[in-house]
Amino acid sequence: ADYIRQSILEPNAFLAPVCPNSGCLPNIMPQDYGQRLTEDQLRTVVAFLLTQRAAADAVSTSLPPTLPPAVG
Repeated sequence: ADYIRQSILEPNAFLAPVCPNSGCLPNIMPQDYGQRLTEDQLRTVVAFLLTQRAAADAVSTSLPPTLPPAVG
């Protein structure tokens, strides 16, 4: 919970070493959630995020093959 809270309040505190398209860039997430959210709202967001499963667990089916572009 502390890690999530700090990541919301200080988004640049922990940057992943690798991102899908390039290096992970700082300042992508707004830096002012500490001013935008009340303490109660922040607790609610953290509690919600703690209930989420990892992306690998959430995706249990494979995607269909790519379809050709529509002609028309």
